[in-house]
Amino acid sequence: MNSIVTGSTSEAWLDLLACCGHFAVAVAVARAAGPRALRWTLVALCLDMFGWNFAAFARQTTASTTWHLLDLVLSPLTTSLGLQAVVAFAGRLRALWRWVLLTHVASVALSLLAVLAFWSPDCARWIDSPAWAVAFLGILLAVTLGNLTVLVRHLRAHRDGQERTRGWLMLGAVAVGTALGSSELLKGFVAGLPGLGSLGSLAITTLSAIAVLHYRVFSHTGSQRAVASLAVLAALAIVLGAAVVDRLSVKLSVALVATSLGLPLAWALRELSQNLAAGVRRARNLAQMGRMLEQLAHDLRTPVASLNAAVQYVQAERERGLCATTLGTYLGLMEGQLGRIADTIDLYVRIARMVPSKVEVDVNTLVTSLARRNPERVEVCLAAELPRVRADPDLLSAALDNLVENALDALSPTPADTADGLARQSSVCRVGRRRGSSTPVVLRTDTRDSATGPVVEISVQDRGSGMDPRQIELAFDELFSTKPGGLGLGLSFARHVLEAHGGTVSLSSSVGRGTTAIARLPAQKA
Repeated sequence: MNSIVTGSTSEAWLDLLACCGHFAVAVAVARAAGPRALRWTLVALCLDMFGWNFAAFARQTTASTTWHLLDLVLSPLTTSLGLQAVVAFAGRLRALWRWVLLTHVASVALSLLAVLAFWSPDCARWIDSPAWAVAFLGILLAVTLGNLTVLVRHLRAHRDGQERTRGWLMLGAVAVGTALGSSELLKGFVAGLPGLGSLGSLAITTLSAIAVLHYRVFSHTGSQRAVASLAVLAALAIVLGAAVVDRLSVKLSVALVATSLGLPLAWALRELSQNLAAGVRRARNLAQMGRMLEQLAHDLRTPVASLNAAVQYVQAERERGLCATTLGTYLGLMEGQLGRIADTIDLYVRIARMVPSKVEVDVNTLVTSLARRNPERVEVCLAAELPRVRADPDLLSAALDNLVENALDALSPTPADTADGLARQSSVCRVGRRRGSSTPVVLRTDTRDSATGPVVEISVQDRGSGMDPRQIELAFDELFSTKPGGLGLGLSFARHVLEAHGGTVSLSSSVGRGTTAIARLPAQKA
């Protein structure tokens, strides 16, 4: 340890402290249960910052050019990973994926130039020149502006106190981290400016960890004792690597640190791998269930057809006077039930294949019939003179029924008068009364103009617990559910049905204020 004490500076010790923090947070987030895109992005971000902070420490301790180049290989990746973390936090990863991809391309390009510097003297000179710093700084400032824009819009869109606290913490992480991190690039232009990149990365990790761990972006983060134990293990492993970094080659030093950190990281990932394996088994079981249902429909067709033929034969015999007259009533009932069975099989086949059998549908009539299944908790507001649509009434009814069931599941017992503030449009409201102990679900129809022509909207509004932006982004994915024991197929099925009809379905929600699902179908031309 003498070499560390004599050869290090306060900046080097700050790098070492940052390494401990980055690794501890990476392991804690890896053990958490929550949005996968955000979790894995934060883990990658923390490990990337750990890597270049340790390389910066080793460079100051050994004055080795190799460690310096490794620092320059890893540090540009922090920019694009930070952007992806912010966008995933705001639930905009799908909407802004092109921007995220472009940033990754720019960051990886800078990293590859640093990789080439291991063999090319020209690249080595360029990455140590002001031009490389200016290019890096330009990407950093552009990404920071984008991060701030995303987070400010996120704060404006959400009024939930806890979500706003998370948003402000992420905003602080971006602002403070960028301000301190840019000092590493500016110190070549400003004399006497200290490099505070490690302090900036530590600020990013600390504030982000508070936002996602303490304020429960993830549903399960482990006990505080476990996180503290991970921090101690990380510190011991990093200090062990630092103690021998100037006595061994770069390859051996990296191998020692990686080996020392592998055990706690593997411990953290074990639970995650078990959860992933359970999810794979669940998906496989659901796929098998789908194949079994399709096979069941196939197997039932033949006996149903045979029974139908037999009933027709007996009916014909009765008409010839060979059977008792009273038997005809029962035979008619049997024939009707067999027809219903055949219709049900056809419905499930259309659901499996998602091939709608379109007819002219009065949406107001369809919505009214749905509300009558639960009149005490569902209210309908029907738009006057609503245009008709061409749709499969069975499929469309099943899709809307899923939206209504989700809305009813989201309701919490509240006084009936909490629903009195529901907005009313120029429509006729009927079916359902505001009684009981739960806020009702409101089914509303309306018509809108779009770029492709008029569309009919069916909205399902509840005043339940609502969803945060990360849940909204995943809501239409198969197997994703916020309900205990939920299969996560209802919203996905509704999306497939609407898309098969040339329509769309979307969600708007706020934590504590409820959710509105809006289905849109192209209106039939007059």
